Parts: sequence; structure tokens; C-alpha cells
Amino acid sequence: PFIRRGRTMNISSDAARRLARIQQELARAETPSFLPELLEQIPPMRHGTRAVICIPVAAFGEQETETLPHTLEQLEMQHGNNFEIVLFLNRPEGRHADRTLQIAKYAQERMAHLHILVSEIPRDKVTIGYIRGLLHAVVSERARRAGINDLVHVVTDADMVWLHPHLVQAHLQRLQKTGADACIGQLGWDHPIIPTREVPALIVGDAIMRLMPKYANKRIIAEAAGGRCMSTHILEEVVFARNFGRGVLANVSIRDSAYRRVGGYHPLAHGEDYDIMQRLWEDGRRAENYGALCFGWREHDVTVTSSSRRALWALYAEGLPIVRQWDYMGYSGPGTHGALPDMGAYRTTEPNAAFLVHLVNESLVAFPLPPSLLSQAVPAVLRDIGIGARDYTLRMVPSDEDPTLRVAEITIGNPDGLLLWVRRQQETD
Repeated sequence: PFIRRGRTMNISSDAARRLARIQQELARAETPSFLPELLEQIPPMRHGTRAVICIPVAAFGEQETETLPHTLEQLEMQHGNNFEIVLFLNRPEGRHADRTLQIAKYAQERMAHLHILVSEIPRDKVTIGYIRGLLHAVVSERARRAGINDLVHVVTDADMVWLHPHLVQAHLQRLQKTGADACIGQLGWDHPIIPTREVPALIVGDAIMRLMPKYANKRIIAEAAGGRCMSTHILEEVVFARNFGRGVLANVSIRDSAYRRVGGYHPLAHGEDYDIMQRLWEDGRRAENYGALCFGWREHDVTVTSSSRRALWALYAEGLPIVRQWDYMGYSGPGTHGALPDMGAYRTTEPNAAFLVHLVNESLVAFPLPPSLLSQAVPAVLRDIGIGARDYTLRMVPSDEDPTLRVAEITIGNPDGLLLWVRRQQETD
């Protein structure tokens, strides 16, 4: 059991260790609040605004200069006139600005609803949580001053290569229909130079990344929201497990009222997105609102595609699937922000069955879950990628992180269905 905010929670030791690390980090961090000098950089929020797309952008070291133009192009194609876009161009104190501001201003000439914040951040405060906190504090304060009570924060990143053209409206519709405080959407991966459809390993990794939460964590939360009785242990484990957020939190929306109520983003060096979703869930559940979080699937148009550059390097350098690029402190191998690796050996129309099976197992290891949940989720995931019940054997072994949890390990006797599914994805994508 772990104590958080005076309440005992039945979560695994792995989740408890991470929550303890967050508490230690917050004990020595300064909570961000809106800065008047930032607020003065952009005009008051116009009446009729329902949503603001909030994007932090690293404005040093050319980190975002290759990806930001793609994101801005996609933002320009968003449908609706009831939203704004706010870019927060930030850099550590003393670092020279790169070309990011020029790129953003060029886009602003075509996009009247695009606003730009620029700030130099003291080096002792440079964390993604602190930066997001400043950005959203400015947005929230602008809404308060404009008398807008139903604003929605739409969160994404500066490395998107595709956004559904109805993304903002789809988020608003999901929140309205479900009454949830936050909506978590779908995330895929692609690259303008090395498309995912040309790399079978990414096709498989992307699918498992989306499907495991859909049939495990997300399903449990959605069923609880629908009124199904769930054990406290299962509910807490799926929310506080490391895989709760796995890659989905670059596509979320949060009601401003709920954002203010839970205290906004915490100034964490990483995991700030998981943390705020967990606090929104806790806040709702204390009020017996199991529907505080909802999900937007592909059929709801709540979907985006992020740059796969980091996943390409993880695959090239260490043979890791997409889901493993965020393990703990994140993938730190070579080339994270450098030129693309030579993926010639991986770009093929004839996928290697043994290697794909290896990647499936490497992906499943990243999802430690209670045995009852794992035994339901894994067969559903495998079925969706062409692996029938007669094609494999499943073994559940204790997780290295916590012996009370299990991870799945499969042995595939017949890979034909998997190979056929991959080829179909290559044709349809």
C-alpha cells in the first residue's frame, strides 16, 4: 500500500516508487504560475473561443526546426473557428535562440488565431512540467479574464506530422458527450522521409502500442465509467501503472475548470503528462466520478501522428520496439535529435517473421499488469494483428519490476497470419 494525500492506495511497488520519486522532485521544485510578462505578449482571448491548442516548443539547439513546420501545416488545416493556438517558445537562460521564432512568425502571417509566447527560463527551473505549467497558466488566466468558463486545453507537441483535420472539434464533442474532465486520444507514428508503412517493425510496434492500453488499462477505466463494478486494486493499478499513459498523452484535452481544480501541471522533469491525468482521475474518483477520463478512438477522429524519429533510432541502435523508447528516463541512445539512421535493412516488403515475433515479445514486456487483466488483453491484441488462438502459446511470468504483476511472453508456431496482416497494413496505409 502507498499513501498519497492521506489516502492508502493498493498499487504495485513499481508504481509506488515512481510516485515517491514525483513527491521528492516536487518537494524541491517551484510550482509555476502565470507570469505577467508572458500574458502581455499575446492579445486577450476573444469571445466565442472554446479551445486552445497548447504547444511547448524548444527554441534552442534546432531541436524543433525540422518538425515544427509539419505541425504548423497540420494546424493550419484544422476545421472550426472556435479555437486558438498558442506556441510557447522557450529556452534555458543563456542559450542562443535558434530559427524557431522565424518559423513560427512565418506561419503567423497566414494564421490569425496563432499566438506566440517567448521566454528565457532560469536553468534551475528548466523542466517540461514547469514549461507546460507556465503555458497553460497563461491560457487559463486569459480565459478567466475574458469570462470564458467552458474553455478546453488541447495538448499536443511540436513534432506532429499529421493531425486529424477535425481534431479540436472531435475533442470538444467527446467531452460534451461523456461529461468527462479530460479526453485521451490516439497517437500513431510516421515520418515524411521513412514512412511507417515501409518498416514492418514499426507497423507491429505501433499497433501493440495502441492496442494493449485499449484492451487493458483504457478498457477498465471506460467500463468503470459505464457503471461496471471494479475492484479498487485493479482500478488503481491500471491508472498508476507506468503503461497507463504510454505514448498517448501528446493528444489530450482537459477542461479548464478541472485543470485549475487539480493544480495544473507539476514542474516535473518527465512524466508530467501522466501525473496530471492521474490526479484528474483521483480527483474524479474521490467524488465517485469514475468517468473523469474518457478516450477518443479512431472512429471519433481523435487521432494524431507523431514523428517516429526517436523510434527509428531506438530500433536501429538497440532493436527496440516503439513502446520501449520511453522506458523510465526515456530512450537515450545515439541520434535522438540528429540525422536519421540508415533504415535500409528494415525497409522491406518481405517482413522477417522471427524478428517481428521478437518485437512482439519486447513490446509485451513493457506492459506489467495484474494477471487477470493481462490474460484478457493479450489474446485480443494478438487477434487484431492476425495471430489466432491456435497460432501461439502464452506464458505469463512475474515482472522484474514487481512480482505481484505479470508480463506476457508468447511463442508463435504459425506466423502466417501475422505476416499477412503486416502486408495488408503496408498496402492500406
